[in-house]
Amino acid sequence: GAPSEEAIARMNITRAFCGAAGFTLQDGLTDLGMGFVEQKRVICKLARKVVGLVDYTKIGITSLASFAGLEDIETIVTDRPLPKDLLPALQERGIQVIVARA
Repeated sequence: GAPSEEAIARMNITRAFCGAAGFTLQDGLTDLGMGFVEQKRVICKLARKVVGLVDYTKIGITSLASFAGLEDIETIVTDRPLPKDLLPALQERGIQVIVARA
């Protein structure tokens, strides 16, 4: 099974790569399953750097619960350019955006 929050809390995490079901400026990285959200929340608080993996269909979507706010995120990796109003807002907060190419 999945590791408990207590087990995760004992880990040394340099960089966390977290997939998300949604991403907005207001809610940060969000996901559907509460069990996974709680694990991801602990992981993101422990990690020195958080990388959000968000395909373009999830940008502007808020899912069930947040697991990382903008203050926790170092980088967003997506598969298409972000909307023109979103990119400057992320850059102002020091969040790097990477558009992955196939």
